[in-house]
Amino acid sequence: MTFQQLVFIVKRALLASEVLPIIRPKYFHKLTNEITKTVAIKNDFSVKAPLANNTTEPFVNLNENITKVLKALEEKEKKAGDIYRERAYRTAIESISIYSKRITSGEEARKLKGVGNGISTKIDEILKTGTCSQLWENDSDERNLINLFTKLPKIGRVKAKKLIDKGCKSLEDVANELESDSFTRIIIRHLEELDKEIPRCELKSLQSYITQSLSTLDMRFISEACGSFRRGADTSKELNMLTTHPDFMSTTEKVSTAREIFLKPVLNHLKGTGFCIDYISKGQMKYNAICQLPSLDPGAEPYLHRRVEFWFVPYDQFCLAKLWWTGDDEFYKYLQKKARDKNYHLTDTVFAIIDPNTGTIGQSIQVRDEKDVFDRLGINYYHPVSRNWKN
Repeated sequence: MTFQQLVFIVKRALLASEVLPIIRPKYFHKLTNEITKTVAIKNDFSVKAPLANNTTEPFVNLNENITKVLKALEEKEKKAGDIYRERAYRTAIESISIYSKRITSGEEARKLKGVGNGISTKIDEILKTGTCSQLWENDSDERNLINLFTKLPKIGRVKAKKLIDKGCKSLEDVANELESDSFTRIIIRHLEELDKEIPRCELKSLQSYITQSLSTLDMRFISEACGSFRRGADTSKELNMLTTHPDFMSTTEKVSTAREIFLKPVLNHLKGTGFCIDYISKGQMKYNAICQLPSLDPGAEPYLHRRVEFWFVPYDQFCLAKLWWTGDDEFYKYLQKKARDKNYHLTDTVFAIIDPNTGTIGQSIQVRDEKDVFDRLGINYYHPVSRNWKN
């Protein structure tokens, strides 16, 4: 039996197994990925696996009639800003997509992960009509307000409901209700613009402006845009800028000293040029700013206000921080799992060997770049654009 034949048998066994409903979908994908040592399947059910006679048989989503409608509902929740319902639909879709039988009722689907009363009722409607009435129904005024208010930092669904009960019907009402909260008022002032996706071309312009500004101060500054931008996203809600300097090491005695020497001059310079308009939050070495690119043409429409998060890290931890901040979360969890399997401890600040006898974490290993981490873990290097494991 060849290795490819073994891979196919294991995959088919998992798909047909009675215990599949209790296996989390993402673990199913990761398991098959570990076997094949290829890019994770992650919702691509057109992947073909070799048979013993060298023919191929596609992995088929037997319930595409259901998942197609649920995907439309997921997109509706995403546009409405309801991340919790969006996540619930996504989990259900993953479970239903890899189910080895055609679903005949919502009750049958309920044994799958992520399918509760609400989604099972919708599945019954989909099976009966081929669609779901919620797709074209307008959301209630209260739900629309909840979705709007929860876009503000520090306001969850419970607090949003309380604000509505107090008579808040707009962001201006929220600003008046939270009059002493200057932090929230700043966000409200720019929320409409900050809530819009930033096209990649503008993300590149923001990155270039910041990089050039850093070079003006000191040519030794190093910066890189991380997050979804580094993973190749066409748009993003913010730009994540990771920055360091060779003179800032993890052995620096006081973080406050490093802030005064490195981060503060950078921010003062960007404020002085009019690029940093305001801030959303700030910490010792982090600064979540509201920024605006200067317009080169006085007669042109001004650029929108955009969210840029600055994170200043020690030079000897830059590669680890870049690996963590690039993400995505699912991919980084996979790396941490591989690290534990190899008796390594991996975080955004430490990459060290764990003593298998005592569990003691050793001194952090100095890595040259991200590939150095992959090599030490004994896995192939994943280019950032291959790290979108959530989707």
